Formats: sequence, structure tokens, C-alpha cells
Amino acid sequence: VSLMLAETFAIDGNVDPTGWWMSEKLDGVRAYWDGSSIWSRASVLYDAPQDFKDKLPTDMSLDGELWMERDAFDGTSGIIRSGTSGWKKWDRIIYMVRVSLLLYRIL
Repeated sequence: VSLMLAETFAIDGNVDPTGWWMSEKLDGVRAYWDGSSIWSRASVLYDAPQDFKDKLPTDMSLDGELWMERDAFDGTSGIIRSGTSGWKKWDRIIYMVRVSLLLYRIL
């Protein structure tokens, strides 16, 4: 799966943002859920605990950030990279979904 990445956007003149969707840029770890596994944007499988994955839908793909809180990127990344030894700390991780890829098939 090829995930969208942010790009520089220059506005020339007056642009009406009515109808645009915007969100805060979270400093988390990019993650793609395929309905059964969590992947990095480089297609590396994240070893998330089953109870974390059990909370996610099995009938749709999701794109988002694994995130704990502002200014905690290193801590978040460390927990995710720790493998099974860090599973107890995954209860601090929140999956902030950016977009459901199922919506693109519907629209």
C-alpha cells in the first residue's frame, strides 16, 4: 500500500477553505492497519499486542499515527520498537486514525 505523505502547499490569492478537512499534525509514528496487522509506512510489521489489535476493525483499512501525547515521539517510538518486551506499555499508545481507506472506495 502506498500511503499519502504531507507536501508543501502554497496558496496563491484568496482561497476559500470551506469544505476542507484539516487536523493537527501529530508527532507520532505513522501506522497502517490492514484489518489484521499494523504496518509502518515502509511496510515493516509492528509487533503490537493482540489486545491492542482486537480493538481495531477487521473489515476496513486505517491510516494514522501511533501516538501517546505531545512531545513524546521518542517514547512512543521506543515502545513500538521494543517488540514483545514493551507490550505492557502499549496501553499508553493511542491509534489516531487519519482516514479510513474504506471511505475512498465508497466515495
